[in-house]
Amino acid sequence: MNMIYTTGLFSLAVGGITSLLTAISLYANDNTTVGFFSSFVSVLAFLGGSFTPVDQFSETLQQLGNWLPNGAAMTSYLQIFQGFSFQDVFPLMIRVAGAAMICLVVAIMIFPKRRLD
Repeated sequence: MNMIYTTGLFSLAVGGITSLLTAISLYANDNTTVGFFSSFVSVLAFLGGSFTPVDQFSETLQQLGNWLPNGAAMTSYLQIFQGFSFQDVFPLMIRVAGAAMICLVVAIMIFPKRRLD
């Protein structure tokens, strides 16, 4: 069940980031802006530890990675595999849920409204 909770919260964060990027793309309607924010996902993946283990870098990068959705989710997965309970990874999951909510709220605020012409 711990894996299902973690996966569910992480999928909400991915959906929130996707919604935000879609809203930015529709609002800007410019290829340069879309390209810039699309590369933002790669920066999040690098800092979160998706490309290379962040443990090999400084303590600061490791702490920053645990605040990003993919870093917090990967740390949670590893800890659950090691036998930790969901209560132990709950602070990390709160970060993931918070990121999902922030992204969704911002996406809703900037999503272009339909015009009735």
